[in-house]
Amino acid sequence: MTQPIDPLRRSHPLTDPQPTAASPRTRHPIPEPSFSDAPSSPARSLFAPKPPLATATPTQLAELAPTARDRMHQERLDTFRAQAQGPYAIAAYNIAVPPHFRMNGGANTASVQAHHAELVQVARRHGCLDAVGPVTMGRGTSQQVVRLTSALISEGNLPEGTPAEFRHNLHKLMWEFGIGMDCAGYVQQAFLETRSPKTRADFGLNADILNENLAGLGQNSHFSEVEFLHARPGDLFTLRSRAPGEVGHAVIVYSHQIADAKKAEELKERFGPASASAFQGGPVHVYELDSSWGAGQGHDSGGVRRDVWLYNESTKDWAYVDARLAREQAFHVDPGGPCGEAIDGVYRPKGER
Repeated sequence: MTQPIDPLRRSHPLTDPQPTAASPRTRHPIPEPSFSDAPSSPARSLFAPKPPLATATPTQLAELAPTARDRMHQERLDTFRAQAQGPYAIAAYNIAVPPHFRMNGGANTASVQAHHAELVQVARRHGCLDAVGPVTMGRGTSQQVVRLTSALISEGNLPEGTPAEFRHNLHKLMWEFGIGMDCAGYVQQAFLETRSPKTRADFGLNADILNENLAGLGQNSHFSEVEFLHARPGDLFTLRSRAPGEVGHAVIVYSHQIADAKKAEELKERFGPASASAFQGGPVHVYELDSSWGAGQGHDSGGVRRDVWLYNESTKDWAYVDARLAREQAFHVDPGGPCGEAIDGVYRPKGER
């Protein structure tokens, strides 16, 4: 049986089929931090007025103005995200809980293996045995995730508690049993939802979701690469790790706008004082992105979320929030890319504008 590949895992030249030669794509170098003592620009007093936030040009506003297709993609992304969260009937409540993060071979592998026999028995009793394999590999459908989770709940695997406690305990249960999605599993299904009724074959994706990690979009003739400054709802970002041997990431764009003064203040309030520097200069691009995000050793923030990235055109810095950290430590500014990774590419189906 063909073994599923990890999300965005690099191919091995001896064990994996190699793609045919393709024309090289331009790579933008990752900026290296400068350790020079000489300032790159004249020093400003700490009490000097900060530069005002640059706003979008008329051309940018026109280009990023939402279209009917953008709104349709957002509606479908909202629907798909909601379907993946249940809701679950727990005690007297109906509680929406997003799938946890699950990657084949991930950090919770030992726990998943320890609970596998029990999960199989539960699934057999509830008529969803077919869901066990795909779900515990991080590539199940939202319906399979919900059915398998509901089966565990119905067998009394959750202690009594408040709705907030139920959410936390259910997420913990998902992690222990390996119920969830990895980034490529969630993102490719969300992408296909936005383009329904088109199919995997229409976009040159592997017929088996277990063997599609979205890492090859740059060589896929059904997609065009677009500049990240021009990304629109429904486009796909793929990231590559800057750490040797680490997997990358995939996300789907929910929205993209340029922050005006009101939006900047709203985000600074949301992200805390540490975010103020990200809004100096500009224009500042604000991206909302859907994916299933890593959980480290099982952090409750892991799994399906909608996150925000910022990109400042004047400083060339990215900024993002690490949801696993406390608010005062979570905001990060990084010249190399979002989430501590580098942008591999942004992709859109050919023929779409």
